[in-house]
Amino acid sequence: MKTPSKKWLVVPLAAALVAAGFIRSQRPREVARAPVEEGDIVSELRGVGTLEPRATMAVGFPRGGRLLAVGPDVGAVVERDAVLARAERDEEDRRARVATASLQVAQATGSRTTAELRGAEDSLAQARRDRDRVSGLVATGALAPTTLDTEQDRVSRAETALSALVAQARRDRAQVGFAQVSAAVEADRADDQELRAPGNAVVLRRLHEPGDVLPPGGAVFVLADPSDVVVRVPFHESALVWLAVGVEAEVRPFDGSGAPLPARLLRILPEAQSDTHEIVAEFSIASPGLAAHRVVGIRAAVVVHARSHVPFRLPRGACSVLQDATLARCAVVEAGRVATREVPIGRIGDQYLELRPGSGGPWPEFLGNADFPVGTRVRAN
Repeated sequence: MKTPSKKWLVVPLAAALVAAGFIRSQRPREVARAPVEEGDIVSELRGVGTLEPRATMAVGFPRGGRLLAVGPDVGAVVERDAVLARAERDEEDRRARVATASLQVAQATGSRTTAELRGAEDSLAQARRDRDRVSGLVATGALAPTTLDTEQDRVSRAETALSALVAQARRDRAQVGFAQVSAAVEADRADDQELRAPGNAVVLRRLHEPGDVLPPGGAVFVLADPSDVVVRVPFHESALVWLAVGVEAEVRPFDGSGAPLPARLLRILPEAQSDTHEIVAEFSIASPGLAAHRVVGIRAAVVVHARSHVPFRLPRGACSVLQDATLARCAVVEAGRVATREVPIGRIGDQYLELRPGSGGPWPEFLGNADFPVGTRVRAN
């Protein structure tokens, strides 16, 4: 008997395998359903900006002068009342010396007048005693009446001299007072030769060197308060849903100067870039102290750890976020097959998306994986 050819055995087997594959391809695939639920959405926003002082101050000599010495360099930290520079102003020095000399003269004149006043008081007292003694002798007939007239004249002259000295002493006291005020004013002007730091500060700019001649009011330094440092960071406008005033952040200087600096969102600047759809967020460094001078002017990464509780969230794997970040294309089950639906979204977290109430309801069956081909037969579980 003739043995069947192997060729005829392979054909039925291949047909059976094709049929089995076809049947299997028509069988629904088991897929995971993505639940819509209430919960938190967490996101980590990142941006880059430059650390800079919130405000600066230019300091100099009100009346100008030639600089004799200029102290700190750019980047130096200075404490309140530290001497920053010295300037030469001959006229102020001369006027201060003249005022001091005038005060000394007025004080010396007043001292002499006071001494003369005491002498005049003593002379008047003695003249009155002599007059009273002579008056007694005239009354007993021991002396002629003309002698009493002579003593009375002495008393009158002493009283006139005393009155004049009292008036002079009053004028001297006024002169001393005026000279004291004038000397104090000129001394203050002379003290302005030293430029002192108005508070704890970091030197941002040094504008002049020794030997330079400054006009009145000319600035020598630009200072900043190192305890008030900010960083301005551009974000896409879609980040506004996360950026509430007061939200916490970390500032990580690129120079590796130390641990991250804690910060808080201070404000959103009103200017927005319409062409790039960017907004600028300003973060304040929390109490950086004098050590912040090491990071002023350098670039830094800003990381915002944002969290929000929402009524409807969906795992990110169920959808693809569209370009404008207000819609997402999600995989859903319709009539047992994979389909897509565009739904409005809000916050975009690291693991979840927020579904906006406008997405409607009841919710469709979202799939946990948005990569299934449209039309694939599936059974969600």
